[in-house]
Amino acid sequence: MMNEEVITKTGYRQWWSVMGPNRFMLMWLFVLVNVLLVTYVCLNSFGSSPIVGPQIKSSWLQQQPLVKHDSANISNDAHISTTEVPKQNPIESLKSIASTHIEYLKTMLYNASNKETGKSELTKENDNEDQKIVRDDLADDPHPHELQQETQENTTVTEQPAFSAMSTVGPDPPLDSLEKKMYPDLKGCHRNPQLYDQSQHGQYWVLENYILAAKSFSCSKSITYTTHADYTYLANLVPLTARWRGPISLGIYAPGEDFENALSTIMYLRECSRSKNIKNFVTFHFIYHTDHMPKQIPSQYMLWNRETNCSMDLHTWTNVTTYRRRKEIMYPLNIVRNVARRAATTYFVCASDIELYPSVNFIPEFFKMLKKPDISNTTVPKVFAFAVFEVNKTESPPETKPELLKLLAKNAAVSYHKYVCNFCHKIPHYKDWVKAPVNPGISILAAGKRLGAFKKWAPFYVGTNKEPIYDERLSWEGKSDKVTQMFILCVRDYEFLIMDNAFLVHRPGIKYPHWDPYTYKNMIPQHRLIWKHIRPEYKVLFGSRTGCVI
Repeated sequence: MMNEEVITKTGYRQWWSVMGPNRFMLMWLFVLVNVLLVTYVCLNSFGSSPIVGPQIKSSWLQQQPLVKHDSANISNDAHISTTEVPKQNPIESLKSIASTHIEYLKTMLYNASNKETGKSELTKENDNEDQKIVRDDLADDPHPHELQQETQENTTVTEQPAFSAMSTVGPDPPLDSLEKKMYPDLKGCHRNPQLYDQSQHGQYWVLENYILAAKSFSCSKSITYTTHADYTYLANLVPLTARWRGPISLGIYAPGEDFENALSTIMYLRECSRSKNIKNFVTFHFIYHTDHMPKQIPSQYMLWNRETNCSMDLHTWTNVTTYRRRKEIMYPLNIVRNVARRAATTYFVCASDIELYPSVNFIPEFFKMLKKPDISNTTVPKVFAFAVFEVNKTESPPETKPELLKLLAKNAAVSYHKYVCNFCHKIPHYKDWVKAPVNPGISILAAGKRLGAFKKWAPFYVGTNKEPIYDERLSWEGKSDKVTQMFILCVRDYEFLIMDNAFLVHRPGIKYPHWDPYTYKNMIPQHRLIWKHIRPEYKVLFGSRTGCVI
């Protein structure tokens, strides 16, 4: 504070010396301002001046805080409301006017002094300070280098402009954060109660919230990982919950005898695991076909009092041929996906697979990222896309980007489905993602769209329940189960913000092409369904956009 006072006094002395013969003009101007102010106070005591009264009132009102509405005076028209106009305070008006005139005098003196001597030392110090701030901002920028644009990609990144604090027109207002710009209703989000519900969904029965997680989470402060499985995949919940550490909504397909085996597996994982993560974080929803009813559906009271033998091995239930496999029952992947997503109780959701594990500490870092300025100059809908990877069977899934980069460097990790369907999951700006310097926290590396070389891209992303659901006519066996949703996102001009320092990694084991007669048998009719029926339907329902394909 002392330094600022000294600088200010020094500046005033410089102005005074520069003014020279104009000192007396300044004194007379100052006296004239005071006379006008005294006149105004006198007039305001006996009534508003017809000359200055309305202007002064307007100036003062603009500085008042918002006043609450008087509900008794609201007009019958819903869109019209009345507000109570505050009474004018002469003293506050006087302060406001005096402050305005003083600032105006300072500006005049600055301009006069700069014309004769150039920039004052005070101004030069401010300019130096501005340059230092810009340098500090660049030093704090997690990605100061320019992104190299791949020729076949259709995405761009808009850089945030820097402004000098001494600009004659003043700096532009700061950019809105992602949260404020894209999710203004986030803070008002209310958590829906998790109630057990039995409902019929076409040819399927759905037991929503059949087994509830012990913990609940704020609607606006967490993200629900929504996923699906049959009971043989439930062991993946151990690493998944350890990394996610937030709510997980799991739809489990359990027809016939699989229902009881699924219950036994879940209760074992909840009660016998070293960690209580599965019990705390995972809510289970059961789905089964009406033609394959389980013999018994225990009530929730029976589940609470069910005893579990923790001396048994989990493989007792999982290392068997499931009822679904024996009966060759199709796995209704998208029905189960939609049940899990709709049951989420948070604003943000991440619809993913149970064998994909996220990088650690994702949820808190995601919300920190939302507070950062949105450098995009668009207002189109947005979702946040993950880079996804596979690792060798002998490797442990990496938890952080530095660990992942080490595996990539020794060819022990590759992009997800690189040898099966590389264009389905490889993100735009992949090379930039790998080369980007590792910095704390999550940031947006680039913005991509499902166009051009990425017209078949099917990313995993964080979004909301406002995004379109998955077409429930498509099964896991027929493949291409996400392409319909991706088409809708493309037609609606969605932007995929690619997150740096966040990723998903598949359970160890790199996939290679292999011949599966059962899968191939179901792929042909599903592709025919998509091409002949779903594609024309979607063009009628959602329209079309150049470059968007199913």
